[in-house]
Amino acid sequence: MSHPLIADILNFLQKMPRFTPLDELRLHIDDVAVGWVKPAIADALVAIAGAHAMRKTESLHLRAASDGVGRSIVVQGWAHALHEQGLLQNWRDEPMTLMHQGHSFLTTERAAFRSLGMATQSVHLNGWLTSPDGMQIWVA
Repeated sequence: MSHPLIADILNFLQKMPRFTPLDELRLHIDDVAVGWVKPAIADALVAIAGAHAMRKTESLHLRAASDGVGRSIVVQGWAHALHEQGLLQNWRDEPMTLMHQGHSFLTTERAAFRSLGMATQSVHLNGWLTSPDGMQIWVA
């Protein structure tokens, strides 16, 4: 039996915006699709990475390193360069790990995740209940 609140939540979620790449390029690092970048970020990464970058019509391919530690060092350097150019905002000095197939693929500055279109794995606790006063929502 389905609860009316569940139907309301599912209806709400169906109306939420979904990501549709318009002019973004698919970002690949070491042959793994990791995110999406705007053309200005792609141009900057090509300039920063030099021979380690290949831009195609709909994608950007970057070569960093063959292992996670080396890859993290290289990508962190790219993140610093983007930040220095004003293309990466809200620097936090907070390392964040990008997972791929259940393993650490790279670790870099959290602020780089949004600009590079990489998905973060975080826990957010939300709750709701119905009471005589109506529905109450708790968001953390």
